[in-house]
Amino acid sequence: MKYRDFGRTGMKVSVLGMGCWQAGMQSWGNDYSTDDIHEAIKTSSQAGVNFFDTAEIYGKGVSERTLATALKDDNIYIATKVAGFNGGNAEKSAKLSYERLGRPIDLYQLHWVPSYYTGIKKAIRSLENCVRSGWVRHIGVSNFPLAELQIAIESTEKEDVVSDQLEFSIADRRLENGLMEFTRKNGVEIIAYSPLGRGMLTGKYRQTGPPKDFARRFYSGKRKYLQTELLDAIHTIAEKHSCSDAEVSLAWVISKGALPIPGAKNRTQAEGNARSSEVSLKKEEIDTIDRLSLGFKEGTYRNIVPRVVPDVLVKSFTSLGI
Repeated sequence: MKYRDFGRTGMKVSVLGMGCWQAGMQSWGNDYSTDDIHEAIKTSSQAGVNFFDTAEIYGKGVSERTLATALKDDNIYIATKVAGFNGGNAEKSAKLSYERLGRPIDLYQLHWVPSYYTGIKKAIRSLENCVRSGWVRHIGVSNFPLAELQIAIESTEKEDVVSDQLEFSIADRRLENGLMEFTRKNGVEIIAYSPLGRGMLTGKYRQTGPPKDFARRFYSGKRKYLQTELLDAIHTIAEKHSCSDAEVSLAWVISKGALPIPGAKNRTQAEGNARSSEVSLKKEEIDTIDRLSLGFKEGTYRNIVPRVVPDVLVKSFTSLGI
C-alpha cells in the first residue's frame, strides 16, 4: 500500500480509502451480511487501507457502530459526516457519532450544503465548535460546488476546511471544470466517492451493456458516452497491468490527485480495491482514458440538495425513507 500526506492535517493516509455507506445495511441490496461487511473492513485494514469514511445517516448510525466494532487499530483514520439538515447544530450530532465510534473523529464533514434557512456560515461555525469540544480533529465538507466551497472557506475562524468529498470517476469528471483547480490552489483535498461510476466501470457491463436501472443509478443524459470504445480501452489497459478493470478505474482517480473511497461488500471486493494502489498507469494510458471519456467532463459540478427546503422538512422526509 502506498501513502501520502492529506493536506494540512498531518495525517498520512493510504492512497485510497474505503467508503462505508454499505455498512449501514440499507440501500445496497440484500446479497451481503453484517459478517461480510466486517470481513471487508478488516481485509481493507490488513491490506494497509487506513482511511474509512462513513456518515451518521448511513443506517442511522449502524455504519459508525459497525466500523467501531470491526476496527480496533489506533493506526487508522475515520471520517464521518453530519447530515446537512443537522448542520446548524452539528455539536449534537458530533457527540453522538463520537460515542458510536468510541473515539475522536479524525475528519468531520458537512454532508450536504445546508439550506438557506441555516446558512453555510452558521454550519461551519458549528463544525468549528465540534473541534473545540474535543470530539473532532479536522473539518471538511461534502457535495459542495465551487461557489459554496468558497463561502465555506471564507466562513472559518480558527479551523481550515481541509477537504471536499465529491462524486468523481472516469464517468463523472465535472469537477475538472474549475473546482479541482480551486481545491489545489487552496490546499483542499478531494475525496472521491462513487469512483467506479456506481458499478459502471468495473468491467461487468462491458459486453452486456448498462443495466436496466441505468437511469436511476446514473444520470441518463450521459449514457451515450459510456461507449464500448472507452470500456474496451480500460479493459485493454487492465490486461497489460494484469489487473481488473475496476483497479484501472481506481488507479485513474488516484492519478488525478484525489482520494477514492470505493465501497466493498465482501473480502474479494476489498482485496481488489486495495490492489489498485499498486497500479501505476502510464501517461499515454491516462491520456487515452481522458480522451475517450471527454463527454463525462461536460457540465459544472452541481450535486446539491435543493436549498430552499427547510432543514426540518428534509429531516422528516429522510426519516420516512423518502
